[in-house]
This record gives sequence, structure tokens and C-alpha cells, in this order.
Amino acid sequence: MNLLNTAQEKFFKLGLAVSLFVLLGKLVSFARELCLSYFYGSNVFVEGFFFNFNIINLIAGIYLNTIIFYLIPQIKTQHSFSSIDYENKQILSFTYLGIISSIILVFIFYLGFNFELFKISENLVNNTEKTYLIFCISFPFLVLTFVFTSILTSKNIHVGLFYESFPSFLIIIGIIFISQNDYLLAVSFFIGVLFQLVALNFHRNLPVNYIKKNMLSMKEFSLNKFFFIVLVAQIIFALPNFIDHFIVSTLEQGSLAHFTYANKIYSIVYSIIFLIVSRTLITFFVENQNVINAKFILYLFAAFLSGTIFCTLLYLSSNLITKLLFYRGEFNSFDLQKVSELFQYFTFLIPFYLIIVISITFFYGKKKIKIIFIICFSLLFPKIIYILCLEKITIIDIPLSTLCGFISSSVCILIIMIKESENNLNTTKIKKKRN
Repeated sequence: MNLLNTAQEKFFKLGLAVSLFVLLGKLVSFARELCLSYFYGSNVFVEGFFFNFNIINLIAGIYLNTIIFYLIPQIKTQHSFSSIDYENKQILSFTYLGIISSIILVFIFYLGFNFELFKISENLVNNTEKTYLIFCISFPFLVLTFVFTSILTSKNIHVGLFYESFPSFLIIIGIIFISQNDYLLAVSFFIGVLFQLVALNFHRNLPVNYIKKNMLSMKEFSLNKFFFIVLVAQIIFALPNFIDHFIVSTLEQGSLAHFTYANKIYSIVYSIIFLIVSRTLITFFVENQNVINAKFILYLFAAFLSGTIFCTLLYLSSNLITKLLFYRGEFNSFDLQKVSELFQYFTFLIPFYLIIVISITFFYGKKKIKIIFIICFSLLFPKIIYILCLEKITIIDIPLSTLCGFISSSVCILIIMIKESENNLNTTKIKKKRN
């Protein structure tokens, strides 16, 4: 006797595969932070790396999420005979976009460092401006890894999720053999991205001849209106993270490192949630005619309850977790106190984040962009208002301001879900009467 129907069985297997590769990748990523904390603690070398890396990582995250939510549904709707040609056009289009974005990033960093737009200490400026060009050069290759990973995901091949750990793995190797070097971490990251792209090439060949033939032909640029709508939505969704990064960079020396370590522990949870939910559910929602009803809302409440229990356990164990993970080498007792305290506040975000990600993934799958913008703005504005109301910002205010946005967004989602459920129920009743 089968306990699961065909769709449920497919969803379960898909979720299991995604979970495995995400977990393996995140373990390597977290090992990178352990090495950084051991060899660097919260000194100016690691803060210089974090400043540049976090900016590149945040912008890359916007592209990654945009490409996932845009490309996977598009490929799913292509006929098999036209899929390869469509994929080649997308690869070429994102090659253009990656190069253009890289040039813009160089310009932004140059202005930030030379015209004091980045309100950071002189020591931090001296370390960061040495390596920003390396990060910018790596960006087009990083964008291509997102495209290839999404193409593979659309075909239910999820090994690309593990390949995302290659840059972290190269950084770990670099730290172990040569520490306290300005250029080492940035170069290791760049080489790791190249290795990741090569590994992905074994599953889906880079169309070199197609790119050479059409590189100068803008006719092959095939990103449609939906891509740019999704991109704007992802920028709005990511703005709170940019706000956090630049605020914490203006605080006392060590704050950026403490924030990054605490956020890394939290991000192990939220990134696993996001990657598993987005990579699994986006294909599921596109392929199945799911609608919002009382059962769907009940699932959301169950997810929220599970997240609440989990975040409570993390909150109570925050000091122990931080101590076990980081308290060695250059990471001292002061670092331990600051990071564990910050991590406690980050744990409050988990249940709300779970609700937001599931809901946004559903609405992307159904291409209900207006609702996605409403959710994003309901998250952004309360955070900004909270920060503007403060006379002096402390590092604790950063996760608290995000919590305000998450609560507001979750309430907004609940209202939307109830209205959508009522509309679907009324539609069902009308159809029954007609029949």
C-alpha cells in the first residue's frame, strides 16, 4: 500500500535530494567561517574581506534568486526541441548582464573608496580597496554559475547546490596554508568560482561556439519583461541586508566581524530553508495546479510553529553553540559574548522567515508579482522606520529592525492568504453551481 500519491512521492524525493546537497554545501561554507574565526578572529584583515565579500555576496544573492524564480518556470514551459536554443540564449544574455554588472560594481567601489561614500574606518579602507577588483572580476563567472545551476535544477539535477561550496573550499585551503594576507582570500574566492563553473560544465556544456558567434549581436539578448520585474522585487527584498551591512560597517572596529559570525550561524538555518524551499517548491508549484485554501494556510501555521520551536532551542543554546563553533584561536571571550548575544536576536527571525519564503515562492510560481511587491515593501518600510526613530544605532538594533519588518510582512501575508482563500472558495462554489 502506497502512503504517498505520485505527486507527493516526487515532491518528497525532490526535497530529499535538495536537502542533501544543500546540507553538504553549507557545511563547507560554515567550515570557512570556522577557519576565519580561528586564524583571524575579528581583526582588520578579516573585516576587510567581509566588507567586500558581503557586498558581492548580497548582489550575487539578488541575481541568484532572480535567476531561480525567472529561469526555472521559463525553461519548464519550453518544448524539448526548443529548450537547448532557449538555454543558450539565456546563457549569452546573462553573460552580457554579468559583464555589465561587473563594470558597474568597479565604478561603485571606486566612488565609495575615493569619495568617502563608504563611511568606514581608514584601516578598513586600506584593506578593502586592495582587493575589490578581484571580487568584481569574479562576478560575471559567478552569475554564469547561477544560470547553469538553475538550468540543472529545472531538470531536477541538484548537484549544482553542492558545487556552490567550491569557493568556500578554496578559501579554506588558502587560509590553512597562507594566513594574514590581504589578497589571499579574494584570489581563493575567484579561483573557487572558476572551479565551480568548470564542474557545472560537465553537466551542461558552455555553448562556446554559440557565444563566439553571437557575442556582438544584441538580437540574441532575450531577457523579457518578467525578468526585470523579478529583479526589482529581489532588490527590494534584499535592501534590508544592504542597510544592515553598511550600518554595521560604521560601528566600532570588530562589529562587522561579530555581525558576520552571528549572521553566519543564523544563515546556516535561513539559507538551508530558502534553498530547500525555493529549489523544491518552485518546480512543484509550477508543475501543479495548487491554490490557496484553508489547508494551505494550515500548512503555513504548522511551518511557523515548527520554526518557533526550533528558534527557541537555538535561543536557549546560543552561548553554547557559539562557544563550540568559534571559541578557539584568535576568537577571544569578548568576541564570544558579542557574537552569542547577537545570535540570540537573529533566532527570533526564523519562524517569520519561513513563512515569507514559502509564500514568496508560491506567488513566484504563480507569477503573482503584485502580491510579491506588497510583501517586499511590507518588510522594508517598518525596518527603515524603526532605524530612523533611533537616536543612536547599536549592533543589536540591526536584527531588531529586521524583526519588525518580518512581523509586518508575515501579518500582511496572512491577510493576503485569507483573501485569496475566500476568493478561491467562492470560485469553486460558482463552478459547482454551473455544473
